[in-house]
Amino acid sequence: MSALSSSPAGSSGNTVTIARNTVWYTFDVVASLVTAFATSIVIARAIGPQKLGYFNYIAWLASISASIGGLGVPVTTRKYMAEYFGRGEPGVCRAIFERTFRLQVLAAGAITAVGLLLVFTVSDRSYWGSSIFQVASILPAMLTSVPAAANLARENMRANVPSGLVSSIVYISFVAMSLIFGWGLPGIALGFLVGRTSEVAMRLFSVRKWIHALPKTALPAFLAERMRTFSGLSTVLMLLQVVVWDRSDIVLLKLFSGSIQEITFYSVAFNLTEKVLLLPATFGRAIGITVMAQFGRDQNALNSLVAKAARYTFLCGLPALLGLALLSGPLVRTLYGLQYLPVIPVLFWAAALAIPKTMLLPAQQLLQATEQQRFLVIWGCLCGAVNIGLDVLLIPAHGALGAAIGNGVGQALGVAGIWSRAAALYGIELPWRALLRIAACGCGMAAAVYALTLISRGWFALVVSTLCGCAAFGILLRVFKILTVEDLGRIRRISSKAPRPLQLCAQRIVVALSPAGEANWG
Repeated sequence: MSALSSSPAGSSGNTVTIARNTVWYTFDVVASLVTAFATSIVIARAIGPQKLGYFNYIAWLASISASIGGLGVPVTTRKYMAEYFGRGEPGVCRAIFERTFRLQVLAAGAITAVGLLLVFTVSDRSYWGSSIFQVASILPAMLTSVPAAANLARENMRANVPSGLVSSIVYISFVAMSLIFGWGLPGIALGFLVGRTSEVAMRLFSVRKWIHALPKTALPAFLAERMRTFSGLSTVLMLLQVVVWDRSDIVLLKLFSGSIQEITFYSVAFNLTEKVLLLPATFGRAIGITVMAQFGRDQNALNSLVAKAARYTFLCGLPALLGLALLSGPLVRTLYGLQYLPVIPVLFWAAALAIPKTMLLPAQQLLQATEQQRFLVIWGCLCGAVNIGLDVLLIPAHGALGAAIGNGVGQALGVAGIWSRAAALYGIELPWRALLRIAACGCGMAAAVYALTLISRGWFALVVSTLCGCAAFGILLRVFKILTVEDLGRIRRISSKAPRPLQLCAQRIVVALSPAGEANWG
């Protein structure tokens, strides 16, 4: 495909759509964060590092089986349904959904059956109770991904929120009952299965209603061929994602560390980092949905859209990850207890090295939308080799810390290569001056947080350092004039859709963060 030409900023329609999806995805992320923190901390304290290590290992195997076993079907659904919605061909969108959902049902059934067979033949017999439910959850997890992708293709993140909330509530309820009534890990795993099942039931019911309202059209042969190629490459990308972006280091930890607890320490640090990364991902994923649709509407608008997205995701992600790294000591000591102290250095490096990943999604979504997946596969292989090589070198001596460093370096290298490719193909120029000024704000915030952690301890250090860090970052945003007049206009348009109290709150925040805020709000 030829390079995309440069263009002005995206239309106000894109701004409103991205804003709406960001709000709903933020709501979903906040609910996910609350669920994850509330349950993971309680479970970690209750069952200890030894049992949690095996539980997390099986959970990870089930997760990657669901992702890779899906053969790239969900991302294929989202990419091509978004493109053909953008082209105004809803009948083709229906044909895409029906074809991909049938494939996902077959794949889900096969993967779940194989997983259950392995549980009874090669897994630890003492963990059968929890392993059966964990593996059985592969089926609803795979099935729910296709209707979720269909909602995203319509640029409607709101439709995925209710089912996700119900799933979280069910899971929290089962965790509470398991701890109260002594059901242990099997009860927790059953909660995950029941939550996922309720999620897919609700999501599929709502999606099928609007899918059946679309005109019925046969899937064009040329499109079916494009989808097969895209799906095949997506499967390879998912396999590489397991190596570079996800917790593939868990397998190497099991092989080389000699302690199941190292898996627990790495998993806790990785999970906390990934949850914080959801904050910039709220905007990045909303942008990604619009990038897919914009490819079908007007490809010339993609350049500016992606460059601005990188700035916003970095602005959201940098302070969050820096704060997590610097507060790793007080956070682990206060929330997890003394038996998890080895997590502290692992969390510090996992969070610090994840900062480049805040800017991954805009460029990655652009290359996927323009079907540049072969580069993603080749570059992913190289980054995966670096990751595995560092793991083999560092894990025997440093355990979970070595795995965190290996994974972080591989991720940073992956982000650098993906952005370089996007810049070379489409002439996208990162706003380096703005990024450096944001980095300066982050460094100032980091100095304030670090100083407070030296003179305070426990809950007090965690709460006060967080509040002071937020205040310091906000003040520095104002001093360095990070928010532009264009940013203020976007914030004003976004907040205009909100209730009056939220509009007033947004106005006060903008006035506080930008010298030009008051003049450009009225």
